[in-house]
Amino acid sequence: MPVIVIVGAQWGDEGKGKVVDHLAQSVDVVLRFGGGANAGHTLVVNGKPVTLRLLPSGILYPKKLNIVGPYVVCDPEVLVRELRISKEAGSAVLLDNDAMVVLPLFKQIDEGRENERGCHAIGTTKNGIGPCYESHKARREFRLRDLESEQAIRRALDRGNLYADLAGEVRFGGDEPMDFDEIVAWAKKFSGLKEYLGDTREMVEELLEKPGCNILAEGAQGIMLDEDQGSRPDNTASNSTQAGFSKSFGIYPPVLKHTAGIAKAYVTRVGGGVMPSEMDNEWSRLMQDRGKEFGSVTGRPRRVGALDLPLLRFACRRGGLNSLIITKLDLLSGLHSIPVCVGYLYKSTGLRVPTFATLSSNETLANIKPQFIEVDSWSQPIDKCRCYDDLPAAAQAYINLIENSVGKPVIGVGVGPERDAIIWRNTHPLF
Repeated sequence: MPVIVIVGAQWGDEGKGKVVDHLAQSVDVVLRFGGGANAGHTLVVNGKPVTLRLLPSGILYPKKLNIVGPYVVCDPEVLVRELRISKEAGSAVLLDNDAMVVLPLFKQIDEGRENERGCHAIGTTKNGIGPCYESHKARREFRLRDLESEQAIRRALDRGNLYADLAGEVRFGGDEPMDFDEIVAWAKKFSGLKEYLGDTREMVEELLEKPGCNILAEGAQGIMLDEDQGSRPDNTASNSTQAGFSKSFGIYPPVLKHTAGIAKAYVTRVGGGVMPSEMDNEWSRLMQDRGKEFGSVTGRPRRVGALDLPLLRFACRRGGLNSLIITKLDLLSGLHSIPVCVGYLYKSTGLRVPTFATLSSNETLANIKPQFIEVDSWSQPIDKCRCYDDLPAAAQAYINLIENSVGKPVIGVGVGPERDAIIWRNTHPLF
């Protein structure tokens, strides 16, 4: 059976968790294929917010199988907390044997690097994600399978001088690392995770042969933070496009039925880096307040800007998107007007910048300015709408503007925080 992939189409925080939670009702399996505990998905269930950082957003449904793939870097402390949520909901979880463990040393290294960068800091969550992926790529790995016994823990820490090298980098950054036996004692606390371990790649291959089995694959962060396609160097350390699923599970088209990108009706970003449509005015502060734009992991305020159409076109192309789902459209209700970025101009000449890809560095960004238009808002609230035709004409015009600009259909519209507050247009092509 084919796989549906859900990814972020901006810089993360687009509302992927809400969409996956909603779609999880219609599938048999939900899997997470990348990222780590730096990515928080906040769901609102019966008026109560639930934040997940590692397990897929399908864990809140009983008897639903949730898979964490081999390219997810796992913080065991977060896993233990979220497995309790899964147990209470009655869902099933399978963790990949080969998924990397985020050791405390990785967090120390991450924080030391950010502190050393000063005003040039990337803006990481300091959860050790980047250093953990670096260790994986250097073949110095501590995996979930290594938690099963003290002997396995010690062997993994010794393998390839893993502990010695990481401890040395922590000291170089000006901190004192946990000693070897402290790390062993820390890791032993999570030996109970072994009951959840298995070969997820083999499991997914078997599920694909099972008649009628639907698989929903959930990405982390967004296309613009992808390690290869995103706005380097201020990006994440993993693949957050459709390619991240294929890379993790070795499964490629035509098995991938559809890839949908989630985008807010405006733009936000956490941390440093290029953000052409960023604003610092009354409108952006209003949207920050309405959207509660603070990181679900760090609590940091998110930068806010107008919807960036050139960026969205770029993301659709580089992320292999078939369609878009626009979230938080309800927050644009009752405004005087809505700013939209439709292009960029060189400051020196006034000529149009060809594509977002040209903005590959902060140096280039300093020489351009965004080109904004103002479009009509609508006066009435839309959070109770459940049919597309019930949306005000101006709201439908906003969606039409997005479709015509990026060349992809908008198949769903988020109109509120609750799990059912999504309007699907006609029969959406996901299931």
